[in-house]
Amino acid sequence: MAAARHADATLHRAATLLGCLAGIVAGSATASPRLIAPISAPAAPSLATREGAAWVNTPPLNWPDLRGRVVLLSFRATGCADADPATRTLAARFAHSDLTLLDIHAAEGLPTATGEPRCRSPTRLDLGQKLRRAFGVHQWPSYFLVDRNGLVRALYAGELAATGPIEREVEAAIAVLLSERTENLDDPALAP
Repeated sequence: MAAARHADATLHRAATLLGCLAGIVAGSATASPRLIAPISAPAAPSLATREGAAWVNTPPLNWPDLRGRVVLLSFRATGCADADPATRTLAARFAHSDLTLLDIHAAEGLPTATGEPRCRSPTRLDLGQKLRRAFGVHQWPSYFLVDRNGLVRALYAGELAATGPIEREVEAAIAVLLSERTENLDDPALAP
């Protein structure tokens, strides 16, 4: 019974997140960059799971640890976001800012060299794909922009190219989110 309620709650969160992000994916001719207004943006699902999570290059993180930072969350099946030319360019462009690149990775696809992970960015292994389901990810890679308050403000699905209209939009969206103030950090209603 408890497991069924948990599954229903997870599906409800994923459906809400997807519904809020549908307009961003569909696009808009008048808004660039396309961001969900903070008043409408859903809180990012927890990065923790009941069973715990395996992390690479960082101690375990959750949204309270990242409060005050803009996070580019990269869901990947293979490879690392920091090995991808487009995300490497974004990381270099915003290296001295409050941007954090965080990989969510299918554990079986994490590249290794002599048994050691090659990813440099903080990486959470999505054992059992629980986090993928919580975010409603159906395509790899998928990128979520999470603002300083832990709210999901944008989704970009598919590969990014080093230069192109989507990459310019992602860069503009990051710049907008970095310029926003952090609101109500001590407000328990904002805690994930």
